[in-house]
Amino acid sequence: MGFGALTRVEIDQLDREVLKWIIYNYDPESSTLNIRSRCYSVNDEDVKIALGVPATSQTIILHTKGTDGLKKYGHLFKIIDGRIDIVTLVGSLKQCTSAGDEFKVMYLALLFGTVLFPSTQHNLPVHYLNPLVVIENIKELNWAGLIRTTLNEGIRKWKNTEHAYIGGSLVFLQHLKGLS
Repeated sequence: MGFGALTRVEIDQLDREVLKWIIYNYDPESSTLNIRSRCYSVNDEDVKIALGVPATSQTIILHTKGTDGLKKYGHLFKIIDGRIDIVTLVGSLKQCTSAGDEFKVMYLALLFGTVLFPSTQHNLPVHYLNPLVVIENIKELNWAGLIRTTLNEGIRKWKNTEHAYIGGSLVFLQHLKGLS
């Protein structure tokens, strides 16, 4: 699937102080981290190296109006107001007896909702299912780019006080401390 390296990410908990420092020194407009008067560019390849997700030229566009993913996989999830309930998803995964496409989609939805594109409500918008319609093509998509742009947008909104929380992969953000 192209996400196997995520199992080797060595962060057992997020360090709030480290994250706070990184966020204050990170410019989401230019994707740069400012450390000791030096700017470090953060690109899709950095996300690929840190999280082991595909970084390709095939941009992912999340169509919020698209329903292909919901039509194909909606029966696998408890969906409330257009969002997949992560708590119920964990239970469904524990009961799954197959390693087929349905398991892969549920597993990816769990990764998306908890590590790569988490929210404070423990759910995942159903439009994240759309890129999973052709499961064989998942590793051809630029997941690293989507993770980086989603995080940049979350930090930008937080810095502009549009949100009380930071959306995006804080796990990746914590990996940036290795640049210092």
